[in-house]
Amino acid sequence: MNRRSIARNVQKGFTLIELMIVVAIIGILAAVALPAYQDYTAKAQLTEATTLADGVKKNIELSFPQDNTCPDNSGGVVGDIGQDTSIAGKYVLKTTAGGAATATGGCTVVVTFNATGVNPKLVSKTVTYKLLYAVNSSKWTCESTVDVSIRPKTCGAAGSPI
Repeated sequence: MNRRSIARNVQKGFTLIELMIVVAIIGILAAVALPAYQDYTAKAQLTEATTLADGVKKNIELSFPQDNTCPDNSGGVVGDIGQDTSIAGKYVLKTTAGGAATATGGCTVVVTFNATGVNPKLVSKTVTYKLLYAVNSSKWTCESTVDVSIRPKTCGAAGSPI
């Protein structure tokens, strides 16, 4: 045998150590990426609540100055606002309008997440919007039981203005 044929026989593939190093690196990357991905999916699911609540909030903003009442859609359709269970989505169980009307607002919109099929940080959690009304101006505060790591910065635990 000559040197060339010996060199070709020696270099055939990867060693066990090299393969173990590659597997270890992939494991470390997966351990870091999985929690970040879970938070990303939870934030994406949380946007459904904001979208559904926005439609109800607009209807309340239009009707409140005229009749100074807060619609309650838990029992059925109220004006342009559908029943709370009909304002739902893939991750949201229901969107309930209610609250006690005052001169400065008081109406609420509560979005409740499903108990199954959602990220564990959103299971049965709620996001509550409350109307702060003034002539020619209305604002909504937001508070939530959602985990702090995925909650929007504009939505605190104790009612932050949006």
